[in-house]
Amino acid sequence: MRTSNVILGIAAGMAAGAIIGVLMAPSSGDDTRKKIVSRTQDAVVDLKNRFNALVDGFVDHQEDMLQTAKNKVTDLTNKVSDKVTDKMSDMGRKVNT
Repeated sequence: MRTSNVILGIAAGMAAGAIIGVLMAPSSGDDTRKKIVSRTQDAVVDLKNRFNALVDGFVDHQEDMLQTAKNKVTDLTNKVSDKVTDKMSDMGRKVNT
């Protein structure tokens, strides 16, 4: 299951629970509507924060993966360069003998 689906499900559940809780509470219609609006806005802010955290985590992970790939390419380039240099040295010694 994808993390984004879990977060969305949790946020939707929180919003639905808050609305049901407010509707079941003994308050006037005006108070109930205000509570619904307030809790919905809170749920939206919470969802935005969770989404931003998810995106930030994804970006950080992608940057880490990119740096790891760059390091591996650099290491491989150095190894190939060393091998080529060694082979050329071996060939030079063979030519001189």
